[in-house]
Amino acid sequence: MSQLYDPKDGMVTRERTWSGRRRPGTALSCLVLAVGCTLAGLLGLAGCGGATPRPSETWGGFPTWLPTPTQADNQVLPGSQASPALAEQGDGILAELPDGGAVLAVITGPLILNPGLGGTGSVATGIWTVTMSEATVPVQIAVDDFAGWDSNGQIYHPTVVSLATSSIPIDPSATVLDALPATLEPGQTVVFGLQATIAAGEGVMQWAPDGRTPIGSWDFILEND
Repeated sequence: MSQLYDPKDGMVTRERTWSGRRRPGTALSCLVLAVGCTLAGLLGLAGCGGATPRPSETWGGFPTWLPTPTQADNQVLPGSQASPALAEQGDGILAELPDGGAVLAVITGPLILNPGLGGTGSVATGIWTVTMSEATVPVQIAVDDFAGWDSNGQIYHPTVVSLATSSIPIDPSATVLDALPATLEPGQTVVFGLQATIAAGEGVMQWAPDGRTPIGSWDFILEND
């Protein structure tokens, strides 16, 4: 404490000294300044102590514990009746046929025809696009060889639908099939559409070249919203 004399009333008053501490308001001023500089640094403004900090210096950087993706999009998996492949829609399955030979099959979709009629558990009509190529032998294709399953174990049998008026992109070199059965010859590429009304949510589309045992399944999520 220090004493001060007031000449107006002759009284002696005391003034507090702040030895080793900041005066009142100093801490608040520093806090405001620090927050301002932090915001300026994040916004790329100058004048608060040098260069703008890197994200790793402010937010901690990208978490190192997150796994690095190891699977590429649109990959090709081997599939056979003895070892069926499980692919995502859009992926290819290089199918080993029961009677010998092989063919590359790709299924994409579904494209929803009546979206917005309900959430998970409701049903919607969708179109899957099937592309087959790189056959080493003639391959018989029948609609009965395809089946869809939903997450409840319900099976759905698709029908063939024309892709002529759809907005689905189609390989211009492919032969578009509007009806099955058909035969895929070596060196030929064919594409056709399958349509089914299926429950919203997760499901798979399977292909069994002999009509009994699948060589693979394509996983999909039908979002009806």
